[in-house]
Amino acid sequence: MLLFVVTPRGLSGCFCRRFRVSAFTWGAVVTFAGHDGARDERLILHERSHLRQTFLPGLLTPLAYTLASLVVALKGGRAYRDNPFEVAARRAEPKNPLNQ
Repeated sequence: MLLFVVTPRGLSGCFCRRFRVSAFTWGAVVTFAGHDGARDERLILHERSHLRQTFLPGLLTPLAYTLASLVVALKGGRAYRDNPFEVAARRAEPKNPLNQ
């Protein structure tokens, strides 16, 4: 797992600000929106869970994630919050009150 911290002015920094994410995982690379994220155990475990999720679908992970969000939204759920990929990643976080 490779860990990076983005600069606010770079493309990845713009992505993080635009979509209000603290970090994102692409394959075996985790990119954090700030230095604090790289020190946050909860966030690291969350992103590590996403890394494990990419092993099965591989390059199809972005498509699988998007389709999962679409299915959730069509069923009346919240596309991001109720996405099975995100639900599983939150379960990997220690002592998170949102782990339900």
